[in-house]
Amino acid sequence: MVLAVAILALWAPGAAAAPRAVLLLPPFDPPLSAFERAGLAPGAVSPSVGGYERDQVFLDISQGARVSLRAYRAELPQLRLEPGGAIEGWAQAVQRAREVDGIEPGLLATAIERAGGRVAYLGIRGRDQSAAVVAADRSGQVERAEVVTADRWGARVKALSREFRLVVAQAPGPPVPLPAFVVAMQDPPRERELLRAGMSGGGGILTSTTTREPGLVASTDIAPTLLAALGIEAPEDMTGHEIEVGEGGAGEVDDLVERLEVIAGRRTPALVTALGQWLLLFLALSLTQGRVGRRAAVRTALLSAMWLPLLALVAAVLTPPGAWEAVVVGIGSVVLGYATDRLASWPRAPAIPAAAVLAAYTLDFAAGSPYSALSIAGPN
Repeated sequence: MVLAVAILALWAPGAAAAPRAVLLLPPFDPPLSAFERAGLAPGAVSPSVGGYERDQVFLDISQGARVSLRAYRAELPQLRLEPGGAIEGWAQAVQRAREVDGIEPGLLATAIERAGGRVAYLGIRGRDQSAAVVAADRSGQVERAEVVTADRWGARVKALSREFRLVVAQAPGPPVPLPAFVVAMQDPPRERELLRAGMSGGGGILTSTTTREPGLVASTDIAPTLLAALGIEAPEDMTGHEIEVGEGGAGEVDDLVERLEVIAGRRTPALVTALGQWLLLFLALSLTQGRVGRRAAVRTALLSAMWLPLLALVAAVLTPPGAWEAVVVGIGSVVLGYATDRLASWPRAPAIPAAAVLAAYTLDFAAGSPYSALSIAGPN
């Protein structure tokens, strides 16, 4: 009788069908084609907001939520995997997070444990093991933590994925097919950049309502996505959203990443160009019209600043190369500011750029924000 019960339990549909998931972390800069070859839908991950720290990316994934680094009052402690699976520095990280409402490191693993599942971490010898933070529960403990040589990795990741509901695993090379739901994201480097990623369910590109930008998701979307794959409801404190596979191809993601990676470097030149153009205008009007000209230049400065967000959106549509974006945004905003001052009386003049900017961004938001996130003004 006991043997019969054991056999029935072994073959019970619920036990046999329990879903498994693996979060793969391949080395820096795998091409998107590597994710496609592994049968994964490609995309890019926005790692953080308001600054960047590699260990904070892992904490954000573990908690499914993030805030600007400027919101934290304390410095991020060094997080290190200790023998036995404990995370050194965890208590300080939790105390630091409590200063920000709704932030709870370890929420991903804790949610799986509460559902009766188990979480493991698999690292590769010779690499930094901070990624173990993702597998830690609220107490800062990883139930099973192994660090193996690259030649043993394949056998261990398959064995662990059969035993544990979630395995967080560094990868020795490009992502590989596994008998589990897979989310793969390049192991974050020390310097900030968009992270290449992929997810089971090929035939499209990654998307989520967090970014509203096809091909781009947030680091906080990874935890609710893994939980959904495991059939576990995401806790309310997780602010990320489940990643989906939408229409598109790797080429579109490459174009998106290329654009997003140049945005920050083009903001300052555009602003400097606008300031320089206005100073030339101020000098010209002062020399030709005296006090009246100086007052017109001051009004133009205000109007130019109001036109600038619209020109940033126009540049995102046109995607001009290199310095031409500074010309479109910087010089264009001053030209529009001066024209508005000449053609409209005050105090009605400011209403024109205000209405134009509001209408343009409203239309863009209604269309899913395809251009606001690509402008030098940024998605915020």
